[in-house]
Amino acid sequence: MVACGAAPEKPKSKPVEPPEVREAAMVSKACDAGKVASCAKLAALVRDGRGTEKDDARASELFGRACDAELGEACVELSVMLDEGRGVVANDERATTIFERACEAKTASACRNLAFLLEKGRGVAKDEARALTLFEQACTGDDAVACNAFGLHLEAGRGVAKDEGRAAEAYGKACTAGKAVACANLGFLHERGRGVAKDEARAAELYRKACDGDVANGCNELGALVREGRGIAKDDDLAAKLHARSCELGNATGCNNLGYAFEKGRGVAKDENRAAELYRKACDAGEVIGCGNLGDLLVHGHGVAMDEARGAALYAKGCDAGLGVWCKKLGLLHEIGSGVDKDLAKAAAYFRKACDAGDAKACEKFRPASKPEAAEDDEPADKKPDEGDGQPASAGAR
Repeated sequence: MVACGAAPEKPKSKPVEPPEVREAAMVSKACDAGKVASCAKLAALVRDGRGTEKDDARASELFGRACDAELGEACVELSVMLDEGRGVVANDERATTIFERACEAKTASACRNLAFLLEKGRGVAKDEARALTLFEQACTGDDAVACNAFGLHLEAGRGVAKDEGRAAEAYGKACTAGKAVACANLGFLHERGRGVAKDEARAAELYRKACDGDVANGCNELGALVREGRGIAKDDDLAAKLHARSCELGNATGCNNLGYAFEKGRGVAKDENRAAELYRKACDAGEVIGCGNLGDLLVHGHGVAMDEARGAALYAKGCDAGLGVWCKKLGLLHEIGSGVDKDLAKAAAYFRKACDAGDAKACEKFRPASKPEAAEDDEPADKKPDEGDGQPASAGAR
């Protein structure tokens, strides 16, 4: 007979631990058993707070244990923490010593980090020649960051004879290894035919790869090619989106170019107020073309209250940076006394400066003024949002 009543309860299953928690427990046990490679792995988990509590001090201690056992990558990680003061007191000198030891053991990333310290003179006497040697050594060891840095030196001729062909090779190696900013740098050379055959279609491919890797300048440069239909189909809508992405990622020139799209209604609805906001953002971030473009809106009262004096001051920023178009515009204001004192001698000086900078219209005006010409009449079809832009970023930003 079967007794009546409730069915027996099924035993409760234990909760399943996340894989990272199990991994942390396993490597911790192995580290305690003296396996230093596991100590290095545990250090990375502890530093990042994956599967265990985040603890920079413990991470640095574990990296130190592995470094003492001559694990080169552990030494690199410990040195980075020393350099940044994470979990330990910042100590560039000790970081340099450890990088030296790991570099001697042929750890490419250690050589690269030591090169950056030597380049900047942090924790060691500044030595750009040795830094360059170490960048090349680390690049030979397939360190993508080092290849990009080596390319920058070769392209600019810093500490070495300028060699854009070799720079392209170094950028190509870094790009293939996944260093997105190197793809943008290689794209820059292909776009202009410097060190490699000019190939705008290839440049567009490389800029797209960089943009996909959230490299702001890659998005901006691809946007410029798309806007102009060079190497890729012309598409104002896509160009505006690319410049917007560049601006979101912090690129001042991207903000300027998005402002230009709003001012002209290219790929977006025309909105001079929005254009002024973006030009101001670009100008505040150091993009002098943005300053000049904002100056145009202020001088003519487009999207903002007219303020010729402030517009003239912004033209002066562009002129001081060597951009002839803004020198010419400042000369026009002095010629008619708009926002500045009427001064034909100053006007002529600015026209000459603009002419020397390559502005053909300014060369035509470089003569004693006879009939004043209004700035509005000279308002420019020649305003180019990318004028002077496109140079690779400095190594410190990479």
